[in-house]
Amino acid sequence: MGIDIALIVAAWNAARMRDLPEMKINPEVRNIFDFVFEDFEVVNYDPLPTIKAPIAV
Repeated sequence: MGIDIALIVAAWNAARMRDLPEMKINPEVRNIFDFVFEDFEVVNYDPLPTIKAPIAV
């Protein structure tokens, strides 16, 4: 099993130049067991494009 280091380096370099996303949590929830999915929000998320590479099957 081989790993193409050029793919890893390219992905790493692309990721380093981006701002990190933030997780916002509803401040009105006081009990950890009262959280629901809607109480969390990810902002400033900018996903990397798909990395395409040939694979053997």
